[in-house]
Amino acid sequence: MIPSIPEQATDGTASPLASWRGSRALRIAGSLVGLALFASAVWVVAGNWHDIAVAVRSATHASWWTLPALILLPWTSCTLAAAMYHQLLNRDDPSLPRVRYTEGLAVIACTWLMNYLPARPGMFGRLAYHKIVNGMPLRHSVSMSIVAISCAGVGVLLLIVVALIAHALQGATIVVAIMLPLPAVLLGIAGVRLRRRELVRRYLFACCVRYIDVLTWLGRYVCAFTALGRPLALSEAVALTAVSQAAMLVPLVSNGLGLREWAVGLLGPILPAWMRSGSSLTSELSLAGDLLHRAADIIAAIPAGLIGSYVVNRNIRKSSRTENTGNAKKSE
Repeated sequence: MIPSIPEQATDGTASPLASWRGSRALRIAGSLVGLALFASAVWVVAGNWHDIAVAVRSATHASWWTLPALILLPWTSCTLAAAMYHQLLNRDDPSLPRVRYTEGLAVIACTWLMNYLPARPGMFGRLAYHKIVNGMPLRHSVSMSIVAISCAGVGVLLLIVVALIAHALQGATIVVAIMLPLPAVLLGIAGVRLRRRELVRRYLFACCVRYIDVLTWLGRYVCAFTALGRPLALSEAVALTAVSQAAMLVPLVSNGLGLREWAVGLLGPILPAWMRSGSSLTSELSLAGDLLHRAADIIAAIPAGLIGSYVVNRNIRKSSRTENTGNAKKSE
């Protein structure tokens, strides 16, 4: 059940939903373009489905764990996104409300599912929810959403730097395994050392969590292409992860639908030889890998989003009853 967001906040000011409606036509147009791109990606893959299906059957016998991992890793990303926003929203400021982690997790899960709908209502619903239920100033929510985007950029850049260093050192697998989590460890240590500087501390912790989420996305691409019988080299996985994260930031396309698939599909075949683990990725295989990734994401989003929507609806109704009770007492 998708939560219904009132047109006005509890203080009588306009809900963020009102401003969303103003650009709704543009966002619906963007969603339609995304759907067209997604449909074309499916059509290209369908033309080579026999070869891809044979590869999947042979690969999953040896790597049966990849398909369950593709479902579990998106749930991990959801919990990490909630942890990042928990750090950013909950300032040590008595004038600002606090949001419990479990409540924020429900909102993020609901947003995840709603963003698959046309016009990307999940993001605006999240802003409206925090304004209406938590009484959080819209400016604070929006500014922290922008900071969250910068955290994503930091996470991707750190991953690229680590991958380049690992390639330059020609490190063995154990060296790479040690290097990959190192930025998260350093960010966490820096956050602890600078705990008295609240804004810096929270930003460092948020970047730490977001970097771990980027590693989760790296794992998702590794699993998707392993399931297709074409394991990725670290450099390939990093490149596909980086371009997918960039596609997800385009505001007019819901969850990067269609755009992300083609970004991966076009990048895969042109990766230089030093980044590849073997033969060049074809466009069809690159598209198939991201379509498999997308299918797993949607399967994971449905139960998480429905549970999150139930919690969000319950909290909105509870907030509305509390407001009505308060208004009734004032009228007496």
